[in-house]
Amino acid sequence: MGRVAYAVDGVNGLAQVEAFRPDLVILDVCMPKMDGFEMCRRLRRHHAQEDLPVLIQTAFDNETSRTDVFLAGATDMVSKPVVPVELMARIRIYPGKLFIIHNLLAYRERVAQELANARAMQHAMLPQATRIQALASQYNMQISSHFEASSELGEDIWDIVAFSEGRLGLYVADFSGYGVTAALNTFRLHTLVRQIPPLPDDPGAWLTAMNVCLKGLLPAGQFATILYAVVDTRSGTFHYTSAGGGDQPSSGDRR
Repeated sequence: MGRVAYAVDGVNGLAQVEAFRPDLVILDVCMPKMDGFEMCRRLRRHHAQEDLPVLIQTAFDNETSRTDVFLAGATDMVSKPVVPVELMARIRIYPGKLFIIHNLLAYRERVAQELANARAMQHAMLPQATRIQALASQYNMQISSHFEASSELGEDIWDIVAFSEGRLGLYVADFSGYGVTAALNTFRLHTLVRQIPPLPDDPGAWLTAMNVCLKGLLPAGQFATILYAVVDTRSGTFHYTSAGGGDQPSSGDRR
């Protein structure tokens, strides 16, 4: 057993826990100033002590008293008179469990941070508000957008491209699935678009080229629903091509 700290009452016990940062706390129900039930409840209200193993020793042996022990937030209880062998056996259980809990919490925090970083990278791929506003001014039109992922990471991506002669390109893609796999596919598409820039004259040809590349990259069962359009501000036309996992590609013009 490692270091052991003692408290003279419940109030002092709370101070000792805060200063000592123990791996386990053993309380007596009957303590001066603050009983074991109240001390345990206060420990559980403290976010940092939610997972701290707390053993309460008590001479009360009826069902109501046992229930009160666990309602107060105790991890386990030991009946008086205390049997040293039993107490040591119970004590040995919890450091290992606490180690596992700490590892799980650290893993969860690390994954949450990695997801936050990936989410920030994903948002950085989208057209920023300053660029959208600049294009809106350049083409004398209103452009608004809203992107909100349904989970930690999104499976959608879109971008807008400036062409000459009053034309503007726009693509929107929605990958199948959710989570990390679908998000990784948005990064794949973003890289492909940089390698194969959108074409202003033939949306269908560009989407066909993208389909050939994605077919070689995506595992079986994964696909994207994509719309690519060219807006001609001079003629007021919306020339587009779209395709999905199980649908036939479609093209058209809208005025």
